[in-house]
Formats: sequence, C-alpha cells, structure tokens
Amino acid sequence: MWPLKSPKPAVKIQGDVQVPGKEALTSELSLLFTAIQSPSMSLGDGLDERVGELRTIVSADYREAAALPSNQSARELSGIVEAEVKPRSQIWDSMPYSKRFSRVFEIFAAQRVTVQGAPYLEGAGLDLWGFSFRLGRGKASELGIFVNTAHVAGAIATTLAHEIGHLAESYIFNLKQPRVALLDGTFAEHLDHESELFADCLVSLMAYHRSVVRNIGIRYEALLLKPNAVAEAARYGYAEICPEFRIDIFSPDLSAQWRLRYLTSVVHYLKLRCALYHTAGV
Repeated sequence: MWPLKSPKPAVKIQGDVQVPGKEALTSELSLLFTAIQSPSMSLGDGLDERVGELRTIVSADYREAAALPSNQSARELSGIVEAEVKPRSQIWDSMPYSKRFSRVFEIFAAQRVTVQGAPYLEGAGLDLWGFSFRLGRGKASELGIFVNTAHVAGAIATTLAHEIGHLAESYIFNLKQPRVALLDGTFAEHLDHESELFADCLVSLMAYHRSVVRNIGIRYEALLLKPNAVAEAARYGYAEICPEFRIDIFSPDLSAQWRLRYLTSVVHYLKLRCALYHTAGV
C-alpha cells in the first residue's frame, strides 16, 4: 500500500491477514496522481524515483520523442504486425498463463525462434522482464527469447511482444540481431533509445487497435498532455487495451512499487500508440 494514510480501510480476510479493498486501492492511485502533479510531494520507501519516471512519461510529448521511428518505418512496422505477427499470435496466446514453457515458432522469413519462460526472482529478479538473444554465428545461429514468468500475465505478454519487436527491427532494417537485448522496465529511458522504442512500438500496435486510438489520437494534446493526464491515460489505457496485455493494477497481490511500475507501462504504451497514430496514421 502507498506509504501514506488512506481514509479507506482494508478488507479483512482469514484471521489477521488483510488485503486492500478496491476503494482503498483507488484512494492509493488518487494519492499517486496528486504526487505526479506535485513534485515536492514524497511517497517515501523508494517510490519517489518511480514516481519521477511516471512524471517524465506523463509530461513527455511522444510525438516529438527523439527515438520515435520515422513515419515510413512506423508504417512498415505496422504492416509487419498485421501480416506477420498478429496471424501467429495464437501460438503464444496461452504462454503468459503458464509459469514454465518452451515453444518454437517461425516468423520473419521463416526464422526459427525458441521462446522459453520461467519465473526468475534471484539477482535482478522482477527488474528483469525478459530478453532476446542470438546464439552462434551466420546461418547456423539460433534466435531465442526468455520471459520472466514471475510477472503477471499482461506483463509477460508485453515482454514477449517487445522482444519480437527487436526481431522485427532486425528483419526490417537487415540488422544483425544483438547477442542480448534486455527489457528492464525503465520506459522513460526508451524515449531516447531507438532500438528499445522501436520494439515498444510493436507492443503498442499489438496492444491497442487503431480503431480504439482514433478518437484519442485526434485529441492527443487535450487528453494526454494536460496536468492531470496520468488519470486520463490510466483510465483509457486500462479500459481499451487488448485483454491479453491488460494488467489489473487494482490487484491486492501487487505491491505498491509494482502497481506503480505497471501503471507506468500502461501510460507509456498508450501514449506511444497515440503518437504513432498522430504522426504516421497507423
């Protein structure tokens, strides 16, 4: 729970164990939205850095992000998503709901990709969402993706799509796939990192249909750049995202830190999707 006193009590279950009720969690988010608009307000317990990242994302005009793909590249990626990625999405639809798996599929000129999932809580732990990698050299090299299934299902789907985004970038631009490409959930940094934001673009194109963002897109500035945009973006982002990418930020199983970090991802991908629509028409 946010380390600030909430006027709403928790819901008591089984003995002395307590979990926050939805009203209490809503109050927590209201406190967060206030903190976003008040830079001098502290939430304490190491949350201030994460609030700062969300504040950066809320205030950024994604249409002018340094790493945003060119209109031509964005349209090419959109075409790849429709022709190559979405038709194969049923292959990995069930993956986010399994804690351990290993699957092989072909994509992008029949490239074989091995996807492995397992919960990882040691070392970097949940800070590591997943990574893509290449083993070997030349035609004998193998492509792989690892996803940390200790995350919730929506975050697992996000990680998988992000890593496929790295493969798409290599395919479109005829680049050599890097040996390792990590997703660590520091989304504000992606705004200045072309490869990471390109991979994020694939996530946003998968997570939000064009028809959904059309009305938001034409009102981008009014909805997503005003001072209380975090509340609007969270509401639109959660309501309109495709079910497989949805993260229940009201879940009592989430810590305050991860409720905040997952909320940051929702706002990030919604704003990026709106920017792609606004700038490239996709």
